[in-house]
Amino acid sequence: YDDNLEYAMYYDKDDTLIATIIHIYDDKGMILYRETIWENQSNYFTQFYYKEDLLDSKTGYRDDQVHSIYNYEYNNLGDEIMEYRVVYDNEMTTLVVTFTEYEYNNKHLPIKKTIYTVWDSIEEVNIRKFD
Repeated sequence: YDDNLEYAMYYDKDDTLIATIIHIYDDKGMILYRETIWENQSNYFTQFYYKEDLLDSKTGYRDDQVHSIYNYEYNNLGDEIMEYRVVYDNEMTTLVVTFTEYEYNNKHLPIKKTIYTVWDSIEEVNIRKFD
């Protein structure tokens, strides 16, 4: 851990380095970038974007190519209610949508959380664009 940087190194049982993960945070402690460096494999880089201190979207890259785009929506209490993800992998594009439903107590604290996820392949023309 060095100022706004955090490093994590992962080893197998033979003490061989498998991966290094680097996080870069802003002054509020919110993650801005994550890089995953796999030994002898693809490298991943993710950039995070915020609106009003809530994660709005993130874009993931694999070997300098866009691999995934995530967008998030929240309810009036700031709890995530939807994640809309498009994953580009080889010749196939997949849409993954996760809806989260909450039940709250009288202090507006969640007491139950139900998650629904659907996914399927999608054509580029049908991908929702976010502002």
